[in-house]
Amino acid sequence: MDMITGGIIGFLLFLITLLIHNPERAEKIKEIFLLPIFRLFRFGAKQYIASKIAYTTSEFLRTNFYELIPSLQSAKIRIRWVLSPEDPVLHRDGSLILYLRETNDQTRNILIATQAALPRLVCATLRPNIVPLISDAIDLTLLRKLTDGLGKHAVPIFQKYFLTPAIEDRPDLTSLFKELVELDKDGIFVPIFLEELNQLGDTLYANTDTSDKSSEIFDFLKYLLTEARREEHEHIKLDHLSRDFKVGIILLALSLKMEREGVTPYIKRLEEKIKKGCDSIYIIAFEPAFGFLRKLQPIIDGNHSLTLAKTVTVREWKRPHSHSHRKIALYRRTPLLADTTFEDRVNAIKLKVADSVECQVLDVSEETTFLDVKGLSGVAYKSDLSWTTLNRCSDVLQANEKRKFLVKHIDIKKALVHLTLRFPETDPWKSPTLPKVGQTIEVTIFTYNPFALFGRHETGLEATIPRPETSWTEFDEMDPATFVGKRVRILVTERVDDKRILTGSIRELTKNPWPAINKKFRPGTQLRGIVAEVTPLFVRVELPGKLFGILPKEALIKAGHEYKDFEANMVRGQGLDVTVTKVFINRQRIRLDLTRNVTRS
Repeated sequence: MDMITGGIIGFLLFLITLLIHNPERAEKIKEIFLLPIFRLFRFGAKQYIASKIAYTTSEFLRTNFYELIPSLQSAKIRIRWVLSPEDPVLHRDGSLILYLRETNDQTRNILIATQAALPRLVCATLRPNIVPLISDAIDLTLLRKLTDGLGKHAVPIFQKYFLTPAIEDRPDLTSLFKELVELDKDGIFVPIFLEELNQLGDTLYANTDTSDKSSEIFDFLKYLLTEARREEHEHIKLDHLSRDFKVGIILLALSLKMEREGVTPYIKRLEEKIKKGCDSIYIIAFEPAFGFLRKLQPIIDGNHSLTLAKTVTVREWKRPHSHSHRKIALYRRTPLLADTTFEDRVNAIKLKVADSVECQVLDVSEETTFLDVKGLSGVAYKSDLSWTTLNRCSDVLQANEKRKFLVKHIDIKKALVHLTLRFPETDPWKSPTLPKVGQTIEVTIFTYNPFALFGRHETGLEATIPRPETSWTEFDEMDPATFVGKRVRILVTERVDDKRILTGSIRELTKNPWPAINKKFRPGTQLRGIVAEVTPLFVRVELPGKLFGILPKEALIKAGHEYKDFEANMVRGQGLDVTVTKVFINRQRIRLDLTRNVTRS
């Protein structure tokens, strides 16, 4: 008995928790309780129908409208059966009179109730300012959205009793309905189109403006359709500035640009849209860029010209039987702060070029660093972060750290402060003991690229060592990574002070072996080599004494047989009989031919 009592109490607590989390579930619980009684005994029909319709309609509006436009206060749908014309509910504000049917399938009843409620709940303040065509198209699109959620069985009911009667002999409504469905499939019908219409309606109501706004809305729809119909990588106009709609869109899709430049280009676009006069800025992030949006938003939050209105997740259904998610973040322009110009803010903090200022690092990418400069947007490029070469900005900076920077330039037009870590007092080229051409110095190799090694001298100077200058014979085969961290001796071969160029050579410290190689490998010398590399134009062959020769493509094709398709048939490590045809002393190259070609000729 105690176990049963405990189970009942636990079940009741569970129900209470559900109701606290979402009061709308009361109708759902009532519906579940009444369903078997209604199905088996036809008792409680009116109560069951009322609960079923109220919950389904309210839940649809909550998930498909109010959650996507959170600034609206959600309304609750209640169904009450009226038995007398004197019932007080008929005279209460917000009451609608409906004719509902007592049937097993409540699909039509749900659609009837929703259709009646939509004009009172969706863009209600705008309806007096638009032609019935727009109102009808909006309601039909939302009913279609509800139908999709009810399931396939609801489609013929929607088409027979709602869609066909509405669009019959109305080609203008048919066309507009199709366009709004396009927006809905793209995921922007409610969170952008209806968001802006609702905002416009509230503004018109507050200003007691009764003028017709249909033309403006059609133009705004045309602009959004351009985004909805946009092909991948297609560039389109992403701003719409009119008397009643001042909207900008920024698209986020994972790209090389994001990885290389980070948030900087997107903050620039935001500033440009604010400057143009956009009151609403929508950032639409595709699924691969969700993480980037999470990184971008805290930085935007530091911009006092904008206020985050919402971040919602929507689905787009452009392709049949397939969907993907998008996140849409809406930022509203803060009029008082947005009207303060960038130049005013610069003057307010008395910032000027050559100032040393403490900045907070907000984002570090491969090529750029985005910073907070006393509330202003700042950027430092990779080349400005050190007097020597960097692979990426994160070599010297980390997100959230604070560091002193030098103001390099204040770009009023782009609302951006350019900063640098290259303080004049740390400039190594001002050292009184700069290395001279012909002098042997020691440097520590700290990085490399495909063309050169880079070493740091004790003065802080950077020395460039071109790859061919690392060895007389083996630079093509040497792994530059093996040099990193090592101290090497180089001969200074060039110094150009005004261009800050210091070039050195490792191999010039040893004797040039190529005159001796030329004497040893006369044309006609036959050797046994090993394939070291196969390329479309030649095969590199390793020769005795750690030397390498080049076997041209023409020689391989001339040999015929398996050599004709040498890229497919030759492999590294394969033995070859080759003959020296020429040694190029200045180019440090040995040209080869296949011995079979030489003997055959």
